[in-house]
Amino acid sequence: MSEMNMAVALLTVRLFAGTLFVFQGYDKIFRLGMGQLKATMTASLGERALPPALIGLVAVATSWMEFLGGLFLIGGLLMPWVIYLLCLDLVVISVGFSLAKPMWDTGHVFTRLILLLILLIAPPAGYMLSLDALLGI
Repeated sequence: MSEMNMAVALLTVRLFAGTLFVFQGYDKIFRLGMGQLKATMTASLGERALPPALIGLVAVATSWMEFLGGLFLIGGLLMPWVIYLLCLDLVVISVGFSLAKPMWDTGHVFTRLILLLILLIAPPAGYMLSLDALLGI
């Protein structure tokens, strides 16, 4: 595969994954709202004896991580760090969903995980269409 084909393929994966993360975070932050998100998460995880403050902190942190991480992913800025944080986000969310409901639909998380893993194992030459490459990062 030529370097340009690899770059276009990774750009497509980045744009797709980034869009999924941006809208996931956007819905939680701006449409649902942090107060409602914390209340919903506390209601579903409260019976697991988790402190409400911890649930609220994780809900806010993961929402902003998804929104900002998605934007950075779309632009291709600070790629390795953003991918690491978004992978961590998915692990945290998976633990939370599993605590709330052991048999939950993994479709949304699994798709994003596969896209991030593709980006994580891609050769560096494939990132020539990114802000990191443009800025020499």
